[in-house]
Amino acid sequence: MHNINWLHAPNTRDIMQRLIVKYERFFSLFAQYPGKTVVPTLDVDLAWHTHQLSPPHYYAYSTRLTGGKTFVDHDDKIDESRL
Repeated sequence: MHNINWLHAPNTRDIMQRLIVKYERFFSLFAQYPGKTVVPTLDVDLAWHTHQLSPPHYYAYSTRLTGGKTFVDHDDKIDESRL
C-alpha cells in the first residue's frame, strides 16, 4: 500500500468513504456464506488489519455484522490451494 501511495491521492476522503462501504459489504459476505473462505481486496485487507488494532470495537463489529453468529477471525495462514 505504501508503494502505490494511495493515501496521498487528492481525493483521499472519497477513497475512504468508498472503502468503508466495501468493507461493510465484505463483512456481509461472512454472514451470507458461513463456512466459506472470503478473500479481501488489498484495500479492504488494509482496513481489516487496521480495524483489528482496536480489538473490542473489532469484536463488536464482527459479531454485529454477522448477525451475532460468529467472530470473524483474520487468518493469513490459509493454504494458497484453498484460495
